[in-house]
Amino acid sequence: MLTTHPFDDDKLREECGVFGIWGADHASSFVALGLHALQHRGQEAAGITSFDGEHFHSHRAMGHVAGNFDRDEVMRMLAGRAAIGHVRYSTAGGPGIRYDSHVYANYYVPPHYDSLIGKLIAYGDTREQAIARMRVALSEMVIEGIQTNIALHQELMNDAAFIRGGVSIHYLEEKIAALKSIQAEA
Repeated sequence: MLTTHPFDDDKLREECGVFGIWGADHASSFVALGLHALQHRGQEAAGITSFDGEHFHSHRAMGHVAGNFDRDEVMRMLAGRAAIGHVRYSTAGGPGIRYDSHVYANYYVPPHYDSLIGKLIAYGDTREQAIARMRVALSEMVIEGIQTNIALHQELMNDAAFIRGGVSIHYLEEKIAALKSIQAEA
């Protein structure tokens, strides 16, 4: 959930799902069914492009496949005997970044929810590169309506002990206690 427009960087990622049909009447209807089966590969957005022999027709939108392709007028617009569709994985990403989540744009988080609504992963050739990537990804994350621990993770990515490495399994609890002590004094 970034602050940029979700289609600005609209490209395939290894986690996305793609489904295509050639030579079938109402190909886009079959593609919509195929994308529905691939929905676990990407829940943020979906799109279909069809070809009627002369023109390409496209429709893409944020959200689940069922909500994007459940209207007759949309499916009629996607005429043709050939179609290909794409379910898009999270907009958080880029080299060395992965965001795993079941949530999607405009998702409603119920009052009693599992606190693990998403997992942001950064990796790189070096620890420094992974930390730098994580800093950027955290700075671009926007989750509204519920409390998150984004600020805590931003603090961790700037903590000298964490940057050096070699911290113990007690690092996080000690860091949180130190932050609470600082806040109590303020």
